[in-house]
Formats: sequence, C-alpha cells, structure tokens
Amino acid sequence: MNPAARSTAPLGAVAGLGSALAIGWLALVLTTFTMSGDHAHGDAQHDLSFLVMWAAMSVAMMLPTVASLALAYAGLGRGRGVTYVLGYLAVWLATAPLAYALLTFLHERIWLIAAWLVAGLWQAAPWTRTALQQCRVSVGGDDPVGLSDSLIAGLKQGMWCCVACLPLMVAGMALAMLLAPVAGIMVMLGLTAVMIWEKWRARTAAPAQFTRLLRISAVAIAVLGVSVVAATTWVGSASQSQHHHQQ
Repeated sequence: MNPAARSTAPLGAVAGLGSALAIGWLALVLTTFTMSGDHAHGDAQHDLSFLVMWAAMSVAMMLPTVASLALAYAGLGRGRGVTYVLGYLAVWLATAPLAYALLTFLHERIWLIAAWLVAGLWQAAPWTRTALQQCRVSVGGDDPVGLSDSLIAGLKQGMWCCVACLPLMVAGMALAMLLAPVAGIMVMLGLTAVMIWEKWRARTAAPAQFTRLLRISAVAIAVLGVSVVAATTWVGSASQSQHHHQQ
C-alpha cells in the first residue's frame, strides 16, 4: 500500500463517517416528526416512511457503535471501510420486515410495556453478553484484508449487533413514535448512548464485571421504558378525563 494513501485514508474515513452520521440523524429527525403518534397501518406512504426511518435509525444509532471498527478497516486499504459499513448496514436493513411486523402490535400500551420488559431481560441474557463481546475482535494483523473480507466482517458484526440490540431498537422506535417528536428524539439519543457504552465496556471491562454491568443496565432499561409508557398513558387519560368534564 502507498504510504501516503495509508496516512490520508483515516482522515477521509473520518470525514465520510461523520457525513453519514449527520445525514442519518437529519433523516431520523425528519421522519420522527412525520411518524410521531402513528404506527404501521399498511398504506404505501406509511410503509415508505417506516423504511426510511428504520434505515436512518440504523445509520444514526447503530453505526456509531462500530465506528472504531469501521475506521480501523478503512485504515487497511481503499474501500475496506466502505465495504465493512455496507455489510453492517445491510444486516440491519434486512431486519426491517421483522421490526415492521412487531410494531403493528406495539401501538397497544400493554404490548409496548411488554416490549420494554423483554428488552430489559434480553440485555441480561447470556447471548447478549456474547454478542457484545464480539466487539473485542481485533482488525488487521499480518494477513492482507481484501474487500470481500471487510464485507464479510461487516455482515458478521451486523448479525452480532442485531442479536444484542434488535429488541431495544424496536422498543425504542415504538416509544419514539408514541411520544412527541422532540421527546422521541431524546429517547433515541439516550438509547444510542447506552449502546455505545455497552460496546465500549465489552472491550474494556473484565468478563465478570461486564456481566454485572449488563444486569444493572437491564433493570434500568426495563424500569425506565415501562415508567415512560405508564406516564404517557396516565397523562393521556388525565387529559381525556379533563376534556370530558369540560364538555
């Protein structure tokens, strides 16, 4: 590899990754305002809005969790970072039909509460810990990494991330669609921070300590999610009752 190309590749990769994240968050904010307060009803316009929102969430919320790996692959040669990211996002886009099907049930508050309980329990499950710890895998070494290698690595990482984070993503999207747009965006920012923190701790914490941290986060996720849903239900009921009395 040309030494000059090696030295400039990370700068271009950082700029490209930053641009992708900015576009992802812009699209996510716009679609959140479009979809807020609504759920899947089967019309074509709504289906398209959902697909755009899911794609935007995949870029804005999940891509930051593997940013260090994407940049590491970018440093191995031209196009490696791009193919890694494409493989990673392809897996998340492939989960869109499953997420869409689940969201058709989550417009009912009781099912949304159940979804947050499941998301919390999922965080404490052994397979979630195993999936998150795959972020420990190093990049590089003496063997050359081709475009197909980086693509396969992205696909594998995407599958591990789906195992760890898909229930949380679906529950978060359902809650964001229930809330006012600004509140929904705050929920998604919070979940992004949680997922970044989990993957960082997977790389830095000892296995026993990481297991304890996941259990703590599992309880926090379940309690906070259920509390927000319950609070919005209570506020909505109180508003309807007040409106009925005024009439």
